Amino acid sequence: MNNNKGLTLIEIIIALALLSIIVVGLLTAMSSHFSMMVNTKDITEDVFLAQKDIEMQIEDVKDSIKDRDTPLGQRTYTLFSGSNQRTVKGYPRESVIDGSSGEGSNNKRKIYTIVAETRMPEFKVAKASDVSIELYNNDKKVLYGYTGNPSLNIKSSSRISDSENIHLMNIHNWYVSRVGFNIPMEENTSEEEIGKKYPVFPDDYRLISSELGPNLYNIEPEYGGKHIIYTITPASKSGKMGTTVYSNPVFIPGLPVIKNLKLHLDASMIIKDDPSLVRTTETNAYVKKWQDISGKSNDAIEENEDKQPLLLQQISIFEDKQGKRHDSYTRFLRFNGNQSLKVPHNQSINLENLTVFAVTRGTEATANKSIISKYGDDYDSVWRLGWNEADKLGFYIKDNWGRNKFVSVESKKGLDGEWHILRGSTVLEFQIDENDVKRVSRDNYGTIKNFGNITIGWDDKNGYSKVDIAEIIMYSDITDDDIEKVQEYLTKKYRLEGSSVEPIKVNVRGVSLNKTETVLPINSTETLLATIKPANGSNKNVIWESSNPSVVSVNNGIITGKSYGTATITVTTEDGSYQDSCEVNVVEPVKVVGYEARNIRWEGSFWNKYLVADIDVKLSDNTTYTHPNVVEVLKQKRERYWDWGWKYRYYIIIPEGITGTATSKDDQEVPYKMPSKVYEH
Repeated sequence: MNNNKGLTLIEIIIALALLSIIVVGLLTAMSSHFSMMVNTKDITEDVFLAQKDIEMQIEDVKDSIKDRDTPLGQRTYTLFSGSNQRTVKGYPRESVIDGSSGEGSNNKRKIYTIVAETRMPEFKVAKASDVSIELYNNDKKVLYGYTGNPSLNIKSSSRISDSENIHLMNIHNWYVSRVGFNIPMEENTSEEEIGKKYPVFPDDYRLISSELGPNLYNIEPEYGGKHIIYTITPASKSGKMGTTVYSNPVFIPGLPVIKNLKLHLDASMIIKDDPSLVRTTETNAYVKKWQDISGKSNDAIEENEDKQPLLLQQISIFEDKQGKRHDSYTRFLRFNGNQSLKVPHNQSINLENLTVFAVTRGTEATANKSIISKYGDDYDSVWRLGWNEADKLGFYIKDNWGRNKFVSVESKKGLDGEWHILRGSTVLEFQIDENDVKRVSRDNYGTIKNFGNITIGWDDKNGYSKVDIAEIIMYSDITDDDIEKVQEYLTKKYRLEGSSVEPIKVNVRGVSLNKTETVLPINSTETLLATIKPANGSNKNVIWESSNPSVVSVNNGIITGKSYGTATITVTTEDGSYQDSCEVNVVEPVKVVGYEARNIRWEGSFWNKYLVADIDVKLSDNTTYTHPNVVEVLKQKRERYWDWGWKYRYYIIIPEGITGTATSKDDQEVPYKMPSKVYEH
């Protein structure tokens, strides 16, 4: 028989109890596992954050080492032992893991590292300074030179500082400028002129790759009319290169023919900052001496200021081989009617076969006026380039028998206000620009007298000629091929289309006041003097300012004390904004409160004695100032009085009107005028 009886109540209760125990155990285990997972996630995040922090600290240390700074916390560590022992420097860094167990910082978990000292040693290198270059004719220093001179070279000089004996060698490089810069670099040059009037390094230069020495001996024809610069770079024994230093540029005139050259006057070569050559006013520059750069010393001179021509510059457009357009500056002299320059007579100029080139521009001339001429002692011309009685431009000669000949072009030529290249010759040739050459025969003609000065512009006989002249070149003999070379040189140099004229100015490079500080009594005045540098700076205008006008006012350098206090007076140049200043302290005026005679004594010889005294000037600030000169007593008297017998008192009288200037404690200058006063002696 089957047993169909189910679970008893007791069995059910026991089963439920067992199930509850199992469930509770499982839930506890699962809860612990979940909690552990959450804690692990937090710990992992904290470690990653600490690791990020330590990595940032490592990078900071490396950056400091790279910048050659010493990071904080440097320590020395000893590695190994015995013969292998060595010490290294390092920088300990640590980062605490947030949430780590323990109550004190010592119990917290950390990431710890040491950053080694890994910087490369600092390789030192010698320094170059005082780098300059100069032109030489063989071993003789010269101011000017031409590419056609095989003896022309450029020598460099520099100073190498090498106190630690680390210098190995120098790297030398030479550079030549592009064409279009016709004016030599001058010492007193403004920043705005660099790149326009003068080439800027290195943008306007190219490397001369074949030249690697300290001197430039191979002066190529293409360097004519260009600037040359030299650079030097020191190299150390470690292989490290030093700082490259570049020289001043030198300019080589571009005239291609120097054989039989007797005179070369180029207005672009006039050094405007040289007061021996140029006289400047606030607005203009006038030429006293036009230097001959041929080396023959045939300078054109004029001491009379009223006759000195005006120096100007013009800008024309130059297009290079790449089609890029540039401004090109040249200079010229303007002869306005009574200006002139004279070249003293020199036997070296052979007038029997003379050729004159002149770059000129004329606008007005009356009959028989000269541009360039040479006259004898009797004021008969030997030769003359200019206009004749019929306003024909040409070349005129006169021989030793008084006979004259003239070769010319048609009337009014050269008076159109345009630039022209003129060529005249004593073989009676004349040419204007590239037009046909005009010739007249010199058959059966005598010799030309070689005496008298060469006059440029106005001359005493024929009066004035209003003309601009940029360049004059003279040869004693020249071939037809060389004539073409000279004309090509002048044509390329004076790219005269679209030119505009500008005045020449000498740039201001500084200003200084006669005082840096002064004490000014209230309601008094003083004059500050401003000195422009250089002295021949064209624009001498300055601006005066006071930092506190209620204390000190200023008007054209005259300062006035308005109230007690201090103020700074500043002077600023209109050209270049250069400044200097003076500190002014306005104080109570010190006054004279009395005079005192002391050290009254006899001086002079036995037969000619006289009384003198030292005089002290008493000031209101309790200062005593001693009059610098001994005062002679002009009058004296004796007074008898009774004091148990007759006695005498002697008196001296200081004369009235003795003047001087006392100095107070605060350096005030206090003028005084002594009154007459009687002193007992």
